[in-house]
Amino acid sequence: MGIQFFIIFALSIAFLSVGVTGWSDFASITWKFSIDSQFAPELNGDVISEGLRETFQKNGFPLSDNLSSSPGGNSNNWWVILDRDNQRTYTLKRDDGVLNVYHGSIPRLRLEANYFAVFRCFSGFILFFISLYLMGFFLYLEERESGRIMKNVKSFAKLRRFLERHEQGREGKQ
Repeated sequence: MGIQFFIIFALSIAFLSVGVTGWSDFASITWKFSIDSQFAPELNGDVISEGLRETFQKNGFPLSDNLSSSPGGNSNNWWVILDRDNQRTYTLKRDDGVLNVYHGSIPRLRLEANYFAVFRCFSGFILFFISLYLMGFFLYLEERESGRIMKNVKSFAKLRRFLERHEQGREGKQ
């Protein structure tokens, strides 16, 4: 295989990574920090203990005195804490024995209007597909060239046999 194929192969991996990293900026789920699920029962009772306040404080999110908490549905898997003085909303969601704390509304797959990320994702995937096409084209050229070489090898073999027979015919006449 030619060096062109390997260059295009390396570029295709780079283009694919550009597309994938563009996708991760376009759609993401993130949380600020996690806390122990021991605080879940008190959140059901609309109580914010000092331990929960200290945990928020340690993670860089101090809570004011003007708070309210409410369960987010019947499942007891998520809660909303509204901090009126700081004008912040925290969503706590139970996952694998911990409470993940999100700054803002209920964590879902967020599709943001990040047009640069959309462009990176789209252009990365388009360039990846173009590089796949070029790799196929280079493989085709190589196969075509190897076919020509084999044809020439067969022609040389035929020529050699012809010359051997011609030599034998000449020796037989002498």
